[in-house]
Amino acid sequence: MQLTGTQKFEPRPFSGKYLQVAVDIDVDYPGHLRAVLQGSDLTRQAKFLTYAEIMGGNEAALAQRLRGPEAPSTSGNAETDRAVIGRALAILQPRDVVEAVFGAVPDGLLGLLARLGADPLADPSLYRTAFSLYADPQHQRRAALLRQIEGKVSPTKIAAAARLPDVLLRAAVLNKIHDVPVQLPSLCAFVNYIRVVCDADDAAIAHSLNDLRPGTSGQDLKSWAQTWMMRQVRLHVPPPIPVEDAAFSLIVGRDLARIGREFRNCLGERLAEAFLASTIHYLWTDAPGGAAVVALSPLSDGGWFVEDVRQARNRRLSSSAVRELRAALSKYGITIHLLAPESGPSPHALRHLINSWASGLDLSDDDDEEQDCGGGEEEAEVLRHLDRLLAGINGEPVPDGYYEDETETA
Repeated sequence: MQLTGTQKFEPRPFSGKYLQVAVDIDVDYPGHLRAVLQGSDLTRQAKFLTYAEIMGGNEAALAQRLRGPEAPSTSGNAETDRAVIGRALAILQPRDVVEAVFGAVPDGLLGLLARLGADPLADPSLYRTAFSLYADPQHQRRAALLRQIEGKVSPTKIAAAARLPDVLLRAAVLNKIHDVPVQLPSLCAFVNYIRVVCDADDAAIAHSLNDLRPGTSGQDLKSWAQTWMMRQVRLHVPPPIPVEDAAFSLIVGRDLARIGREFRNCLGERLAEAFLASTIHYLWTDAPGGAAVVALSPLSDGGWFVEDVRQARNRRLSSSAVRELRAALSKYGITIHLLAPESGPSPHALRHLINSWASGLDLSDDDDEEQDCGGGEEEAEVLRHLDRLLAGINGEPVPDGYYEDETETA
């Protein structure tokens, strides 16, 4: 083991549990606190990871490893564990301290510690996480991502590098993670979801990440997620109308925008609803008077009802066409609550009667008045979850309570 040098820096404060441990050591080994305050970034981080071990209840075992000819006691009296640790931290190089704590010093770990800055990691367990990333050959790709970061490495990047799904292990993805508790559950959930509704495999997901670039260039994660929404090919729930019924075609992904343009309505803005099936749209090709778009919404008992039907230019069905539609869908248990064109309220007024939006979404898409899309406050409630999912993916603020009833996906 090598002895430390005598280089001193301007005192830099720190606080919390780390300071308490430093003070406790200073009681049994005076001068320790002053030394850590004036240490270099790497020297301080070596001490902080030692404090993290002590916080974890490993003080006695650590002191035992540090006893030996390289860190002798100057008196014949038995030293306390804290005195032994304080003496070792005073005379040993950071590499030797790290080796005493972890048992090894994998390539790259000291460089990472030196780039953590002068402050201790808020989560003490991240020191062992960092060690594992560099020590375990299975984590070589994750350690490589940390090596690619220029300049200071934040605790967020360490936590994200440890928890990102393998398919998302890209420098550009890591660069855009700045709130792990919010973004990681959303990203993991989204990746699992698009495997189901978009037929996304690892190769397709990896290829889709090519447009991401570190920093502000290229796509952000929210735009990346919305691109996948356009690639939806199926629902995550059993379709309410069997695929064998040729009179009705499911409308998802890019077809929403295409048919919306053909019908000159706002169907293209319903991507969020279609993605998580808070509202499902079908093209009814046999509708009297021309094809019509049928909007189905879920009931709390697992069934479905026809919320709205519109033909081109937002024309409503005639009464006879409604009767025909009712006959066509009744065999699937789908109910219809449509009013004749001459009657008053829009079918959207029924939304507040249906307690069925546990998986609703919210992209805050404002309706175009000229397109008569309907909606309002009830629709914002129906659509609230996807906006928050996408906010989570992109690390934007998520309203309080979003995660209260949800289990984090790691």
